[in-house]
Amino acid sequence: AKGAICSGIKILLTRLEVEKGEVDEVLLAGAFGSYINPESAHLIGLIPNFPKAKVRSVGNAASLGAIMALVSEEDCKQAEKISEGVDY
Repeated sequence: AKGAICSGIKILLTRLEVEKGEVDEVLLAGAFGSYINPESAHLIGLIPNFPKAKVRSVGNAASLGAIMALVSEEDCKQAEKISEGVDY
């Protein structure tokens, strides 16, 4: 699974034409992200090295995003706009 996560990150960077040195912050979300040390995530190959980025765990980001969309019309519209650009 760690290879798939790292590969997904590299594909995302390539598609967005972003260099690793341009990334300011990396968020590790979900139950797994809550329990992994950000430095260890890099050392085991889960995430590539981001020279300038602050890497941190944020817990359950999905539920926080859902709450934000429910209580803020502006956040809901932003979530809808983002979802329209998602390819899978």
